[in-house]
Amino acid sequence: MTDRQLECIIAIADHKSLTGAAKQLYVSQSSLSQMLTKAEKELGVLLFSRTGTSMVPTYAGDQYLKAAGEISEIKQTLAYRLKDINQSRQGRITIGISPKRSALFMPVVLSTYMKRYPEVEIVFLEEDQHRLEDMALQGKVDLAFVTNPLMKKQLEYEYLYREYILLALPYPHPLNDILDESQPVDLHLVKDVPFILTRTGHDIRRLCDQAFSDFHISPDIQLESHSMDLCFQMTAYGIGATMIPDTLAKGHPFQNLSRCYRIGEAYSRYVAIVYRKNMYMSYILKEFISIASEQIIGKYKNDTAD
Repeated sequence: MTDRQLECIIAIADHKSLTGAAKQLYVSQSSLSQMLTKAEKELGVLLFSRTGTSMVPTYAGDQYLKAAGEISEIKQTLAYRLKDINQSRQGRITIGISPKRSALFMPVVLSTYMKRYPEVEIVFLEEDQHRLEDMALQGKVDLAFVTNPLMKKQLEYEYLYREYILLALPYPHPLNDILDESQPVDLHLVKDVPFILTRTGHDIRRLCDQAFSDFHISPDIQLESHSMDLCFQMTAYGIGATMIPDTLAKGHPFQNLSRCYRIGEAYSRYVAIVYRKNMYMSYILKEFISIASEQIIGKYKNDTAD
């Protein structure tokens, strides 16, 4: 069981195909197929069942992949321990984060971290929010920034702050004369206001729909977008109202062209850093978590939030 075999078989399992794995590994599909055949012959078992172009791990394949993950973690832990003997300031940190959260958090964090640890390589794996905890669990990233954590028992969570969902109205809107930014807004007041919302499937949209349902109103949804930022900009230009997290509104270039109101305690979610339980924490990783927590909480935590 060589390191190269481990890498190739894990890649095939991840992609569920020789084609995708070969592209990732920069090898030809035929050479990868030959490597797999050789490994299966040496082991005396089939590691994958072939169904058309799909490669699905067999029971033996599942056992191989489990052992491969354990071997990889042991090797990574050893490498970290050896580096940390002298509190090494070199190494690599792989971060899982959503594209939007990356734009909000990473400039704040890295502006401090990279000044202190310029020799550390930072790698971003930007993925949809719902995949990040699995990536941390599988060891594909050292840590991930998540919202609305799923609380998987194999993961450790460090909470940063509570993020509230806000109703945003264009600045020149008559309701701004009667609404109070310090008080939760009654959504009945906006039942006839046109809305620009994120598309169904987004966590923000789920909270929006829950709020509308709780207030027993059917909003006039004029436009939908995958981009929260675009929804907020459209509101700033007077096209309609939207709902966004307070993290996005804070310091946004269009913040002064809109007015934002908290809806209520129930329409919020927690933001956390997540990593595998009992994993070895290198010196540079512990420092990254410490600096990230300090910088993000300092910029985004609301004084009245939990």
